Amino acid sequence: MVAPKLNEYSYAVFSTIYRTWPLNKFFTSMIRTGSDVNAVSRFAVNHLRIPTFYPIVPPTHQHYVIDEKKAAQFDINDFAAQETQYQGFHFWSAADFVEAYRSGRKTPLQVAKSIIAAIKKSDEGPTPLRIFINYNETDILEQATASTERYKNKATIGVLDGVPIAVKDELEVKGYPRGFGTKGNVIGVQPEQEDSIQVKKMRDAGAMIIGITNMQEFGTMPFGYNTFWGHTRNPYDTDRITGGSSSGSASA
Repeated sequence: MVAPKLNEYSYAVFSTIYRTWPLNKFFTSMIRTGSDVNAVSRFAVNHLRIPTFYPIVPPTHQHYVIDEKKAAQFDINDFAAQETQYQGFHFWSAADFVEAYRSGRKTPLQVAKSIIAAIKKSDEGPTPLRIFINYNETDILEQATASTERYKNKATIGVLDGVPIAVKDELEVKGYPRGFGTKGNVIGVQPEQEDSIQVKKMRDAGAMIIGITNMQEFGTMPFGYNTFWGHTRNPYDTDRITGGSSSGSASA
């Protein structure tokens, strides 16, 4: 098999060229052919046990026994009591945020301050959760202050006004570098000059962009490992990691 061997600098150049149409089609075809990707795909489709190509330790019989006991005790109705179960924690929807803002029970600024405190706390202690890899406290507070004023003046700009949104590290967010889960020096360290269309539409609807969440490097695996930023931990059991590739978003 023949494939280009790239270090971080040559990869940065290659990735820039690769994103240029129609060169991306040419390079994709070249790499697939030279690396025998097509042959591997045919093998994977026809092979009964698809390999993971990753050093995952398969669960033992004891693991299955423990999980079966947990499954037998599980009741979907328990989720109805989550607010009590988790000492007042509540999985807020976008509608919940907006209703709280409109009623005056909460303001976007109060929520923003709570979120910032939660992000900082999440990386404290012996097992950091590593949910967010980049956030700008000043920018968050500025967005929240503007949204709070809009609610005060009854001049909201959209259905997501003041609703906190976290963005995975594969979308362009103005003011933040985009790294696809890498340390940043591979893809580039320059902040994006504009939002992706998804982020722009959310921002136009008033959404409060909190920051950038961790992810599996290049989104290549479903496990959520990241040796650059740290593995995103499961907030309910920090001995475990969150599946990927959107690991940080899941834990957030």
